[in-house]
Amino acid sequence: MMTMIISFLPFFLFSCLFHQVAVLPALSAAAILALGLSLWFRYTTGSARLIELTGAALFGAMALYSVAGGKPLSFYAVRMILDTGLGLMAAITVVIGKPFTLQYARQSVAPEFWSSPRFMAINNKITWIWALAFLLLGLTDLFMLLVPGAPHLFSTLAAIAIVTAAIKLNLRFQRQKVKAATLL
Repeated sequence: MMTMIISFLPFFLFSCLFHQVAVLPALSAAAILALGLSLWFRYTTGSARLIELTGAALFGAMALYSVAGGKPLSFYAVRMILDTGLGLMAAITVVIGKPFTLQYARQSVAPEFWSSPRFMAINNKITWIWALAFLLLGLTDLFMLLVPGAPHLFSTLAAIAIVTAAIKLNLRFQRQKVKAATLL
């Protein structure tokens, strides 16, 4: 779980910087951090993480859009692109049979269980949970874009509720994963 939290550092950095500096420096810093984390994970674990790669691609593309003279993106427009992009990445990884959560799950489960149908089924469920959470966050961001007078507190509370629910479900399935590994 800790490495997954580390994976979201570029997103936290962007959120912190966005209101302090212009959009381009915030996007650029987040893209550089995401790329750096991706390289670090590649070097230390042997594989790049999809969250960092997706973040680097999305932050980088939005930074290039800003440099190319595109209309400045609002906070909620950036968040909608990021959340929707992460949701689509998560969903696609399940559809192609390689749920992104495997990269994290394999850190806590012995290699002999990695190919078990139950291990894969649990990871598919966990990945679908995150896909749904990211897409719900994207819908919240879209709502904030379409209703400019909506209080920011709505977005904050919705994000807290969505992420908390995803974490709780994730932890429940992680316990099942560990239990399944001991039963196999």
